[in-house]
Amino acid sequence: MSAGTTVAMRPAAGVVHAVYSVDPARPWEGVSPIRRTRLSAALASSQETRLSGEAGASTGRVLPFPDTGAGAGDTAGPFATLRADLAALGKTALMPSMATGWGEGCADAPMADWKAHRN
Repeated sequence: MSAGTTVAMRPAAGVVHAVYSVDPARPWEGVSPIRRTRLSAALASSQETRLSGEAGASTGRVLPFPDTGAGAGDTAGPFATLRADLAALGKTALMPSMATGWGEGCADAPMADWKAHRN
C-alpha cells in the first residue's frame, strides 16, 4: 500500500455497490447494453451474417463489347486475343453490349450498358 491509503473493513450493507443494468433475478451480475436491447442484438447479428455472406461471395467483372455474332467460347474471332488476355487476368467475362438494342437498333437500347448493381 502507498502512503496515505487507509483500509477499512465494512459489512456489505455499509458499502455502495454501483452496478449498471442488473437483472433483478441476478443482482450480483451486470447486464450488457447489447444484451438488454434484444432488437439491437438481433440487428447486429443479422448484419454480421449478411456481411459474412457478401465477403464470401464470388466476384468477377463484366466487360461490354460490340456483338460480333461470335459466341462466348469463340477462339478465332476478332476478340479471341482479348478473351485470352482477360482469362489470364482472372474472373472477367466479355458480354455483348446492349448499345445496339440487341439487334433492334440504338432506339431500343437501354440508357446504360452493363454495370455493377445490387438486386
